[in-house]
Amino acid sequence: MRGRHPRSNLDATGAAGVCFELWRMVCLPRPDAPSRTALYDAGALVKRYILGFVFLAAATGCVTRPPGVAPIAWQDVEKGIPTDRAMIYFVRPSAAAAGLQTYALSVNGIAVSAINTGRYFSYVVAPGKVSIAAWTAPSVVQILAAPTFGSPKLDLETRTGEISFVKIGVNFFGGPTLARVEPDEGKALVGKALLQAGCCRPQ
Repeated sequence: MRGRHPRSNLDATGAAGVCFELWRMVCLPRPDAPSRTALYDAGALVKRYILGFVFLAAATGCVTRPPGVAPIAWQDVEKGIPTDRAMIYFVRPSAAAAGLQTYALSVNGIAVSAINTGRYFSYVVAPGKVSIAAWTAPSVVQILAAPTFGSPKLDLETRTGEISFVKIGVNFFGGPTLARVEPDEGKALVGKALLQAGCCRPQ
């Protein structure tokens, strides 16, 4: 009878927990598994590393808003916008595609923040035309395939005291896309995401 893995000490809750449990069951050796030859063990180890990488890539797309986190009070956000400013919410929905890639964003030529999958951040700007650009942050993969990722740009018209929403998606090659979305869709996307750590440079 095949042995079972011991229970993990990690509390597997939500999609991230499911991803971890799948990785643990497939990629970690069972403590009571029968011994094999050295060649078999080496092959099995390689398979585990490959599967581990695959599940790690998938797990980066398993980012969900933790239970108990209070929803954003949008009325309070709108009241908090300075009288001579507008606000933009940038949101990158959680997805396994390009989950290991970090994107970077600039506003009017100023680099403001990186953004990972399943994250969002807000940025206060002067009202009027705003030029936004995105690109893939430097990495080994980005250096090898930089020409295919692309660097999309988006011009946005903002108004005093209003909130605009920009969705960061993933193109066919794993690079970023930019699209303005309606407030209802933007608020729904932000409600499923987590705040991006380390954001952001003020304007």
